[in-house]
Amino acid sequence: MDSPVHIRLWSEETLNSLLVSSEQVSTFLLGLNDRQFWDLKEFPEIAELRAQRFHELDQETQKAITGRLREGPPNTYWSKWKYLEDVEQTWQFWAVRELKRIMLADGMLPGDVQSWINEREGQFPELESMTIGEGIVFATPQAGFKPYNPDESFDILHGLKRLQSLEEALAHKTGWLDNPANRAIDWLQQADKPLLVLSDLESVERGGDAFPLVWNHFCWTHKMALQEMEVKSQDEHQLVVERVLQLLVMLSDETLTSAIEGVCQWLLDRKKQVVTSQIGLQVCLRIWPFAVAATNAIRQSELITMSDIRRLSHSNLEETAELDTLNNAAGKLVDVFVCPWSSLKNIPDPFQTGNMAQQMRDTIIASTGRSGLIARYRLIEFLPDFYKVDPDWTKTHLIGPLRENNDESLVLWRSVALHTHCTDDLRIIGDIMIERASDQRLGRETRQMLVSSIVVEVLQALRESRESAVGTTTVQQMLRKVESDGRIDAAEAIVWYVKNASREGITPAHALFEDAVAPFINDVWPKELALVVPGTAYEFATLPVAAGEAFEDAVESIERFLMPIQCESLSHYGFDVRDVNDRTFLIINDESKARAFLRLLESTVDISENAKFPHGLPDALHHIRSVSPDIANENAFRRLTAVTRR
Repeated sequence: MDSPVHIRLWSEETLNSLLVSSEQVSTFLLGLNDRQFWDLKEFPEIAELRAQRFHELDQETQKAITGRLREGPPNTYWSKWKYLEDVEQTWQFWAVRELKRIMLADGMLPGDVQSWINEREGQFPELESMTIGEGIVFATPQAGFKPYNPDESFDILHGLKRLQSLEEALAHKTGWLDNPANRAIDWLQQADKPLLVLSDLESVERGGDAFPLVWNHFCWTHKMALQEMEVKSQDEHQLVVERVLQLLVMLSDETLTSAIEGVCQWLLDRKKQVVTSQIGLQVCLRIWPFAVAATNAIRQSELITMSDIRRLSHSNLEETAELDTLNNAAGKLVDVFVCPWSSLKNIPDPFQTGNMAQQMRDTIIASTGRSGLIARYRLIEFLPDFYKVDPDWTKTHLIGPLRENNDESLVLWRSVALHTHCTDDLRIIGDIMIERASDQRLGRETRQMLVSSIVVEVLQALRESRESAVGTTTVQQMLRKVESDGRIDAAEAIVWYVKNASREGITPAHALFEDAVAPFINDVWPKELALVVPGTAYEFATLPVAAGEAFEDAVESIERFLMPIQCESLSHYGFDVRDVNDRTFLIINDESKARAFLRLLESTVDISENAKFPHGLPDALHHIRSVSPDIANENAFRRLTAVTRR
């Protein structure tokens, strides 16, 4: 097989003479092509095999292998060394190293070969103390990422000559894997190489403006070099970023157009250092038009089209396709711009008239096409922060598009729905959020997040005894207006609130229920029985256990909204029935709770002829009877007991 994986695995197993005979080894080594024979980066096991089992091979095979090593790599390898002053010396180094590896593995070389090594060994003092593993790098989990096939000839070049060589190699792609461009990229991906290229770019005119391909790939690979510097001081780290920013300012429009993807990726990777630099936003502002052009020029087949949005958003089964705001040049620059918000929150007016932040903000928001949509999408995520420092601008450029009744607004509401919103957010957009919660053009997940944010805000207001950012009467109308899945989401949000808030340890679960959940269910939740569906009953069934000591009150508050549901186990109710023990139903510790538990089961367990009862029901009935023996005579208990006997 020609698969590199197969060849490497075979080479590893071939080291064991009990598994593979010397004749098979001979056949294998003699059949290797030039790349397999010479490339220590891609096929390190072959060099090890050649040395370790050389002494077992017949004389003809030994002679063929040593002769091939003495000849050095073939002419096809010379093209990547054309800038070397002495090609012959380079391949002789390779040959001497591989022959010495055989000697270190106790291999006996022919006399003429040994003499050939002795004549040349003095030229390479670095090989005097070599080990058998010299130059071999095995890809192990501890070793981390290893470049595939780096072109080592770039190591001995400097300045303009290295940049010219890299630019030419990066432009020259003639094969699938083993081609000059890939070897140049692999060389750049080594952690120490981008800093060498940075020095080269600083040494030539206009920051290396004549080498757009080098700039593009340098920016993609520079992150690795900076990661290696994490152990050094932040000042030194910042200094490297400043060096790159100074060069970016010098680049021409043509070079920025060619290298825009790499440049934007570099700015994104180093965004914390970029925004603290005095020229960071200046560079972003200079690059923004090229990022917009590149983003808007993406092939139509790769975009979320408006027809796709309309088709997907009308389906309750599919969510509106989320806008890709990061895998494009404009999205990356917007991410750089919003990075410093954690520090700008304490600044009274970060967007003073004429300053760089204000220019960048207004330039970004004025963009059109896909880039403009991406900009608004990302900035809306920080809507409360923008509103605090500039409410008029925010109303015009961020809230205004949300109020529009068009296809783009559907995409922007997906941004709103990325996380649960707090009181400050809802004071700004709560009214339109309630309207959108029942908009069937939005996807299921989007509407779910909008409903959840609104419900949690009302619960939090009840808990804190304050006025809600959204009116409770309006919320009640919303719960009537939404489809059944919206009310299911609301019921789920109620239970989530009790579990999450009590888990934080600030307020006990029973107090949360009494202060927030009970008033919500009694005063806000619609009372119409026509709105009761299995989905809401399924969610509400988990509330009593979540309410803790308020178990009985919780059953009473939700009882009218319950109906038979399908669930496999009483673990859905919140009981741990994986192991039957006395602690399973520990919360049911008196007669009133036992009766409430029985009512909960009677309302939700399906007792129809073909229905399956939930796992743990017999144990639950046994516990109820142990707490209150008289309950065993009641009809509800008898009906449920009869179900367990099927």
